[in-house]
Amino acid sequence: MGQPCAHQEDIVMGICYNHGSPETYIGVILGGANNTKVNGLNMAQESNVVVGFCGHIGIIVTSSNIVNAESLGVARQFDVVTGEGVVSNIMSGSNNVFIG
Repeated sequence: MGQPCAHQEDIVMGICYNHGSPETYIGVILGGANNTKVNGLNMAQESNVVVGFCGHIGIIVTSSNIVNAESLGVARQFDVVTGEGVVSNIMSGSNNVFIG
């Protein structure tokens, strides 16, 4: 069984180093595949943008190496999000669509 498929509005959590001292980074996936939905929301893909509640931006950098949506790897729960000073993981996903 695979991991839950991530989609637009899923939660990301990690650490943001762009402050006086490192802070917990919590954010949401902003985009996704234009024409591929999961549970009515755009399916998240590698290279989609994430924005933290602190305002800093991350990019989904890991994804499935076997399942693509619109030519990009599909992101799953626990895939990695990084950005300048941001290191985090996708912490939520679909409860009924799983990706290998």
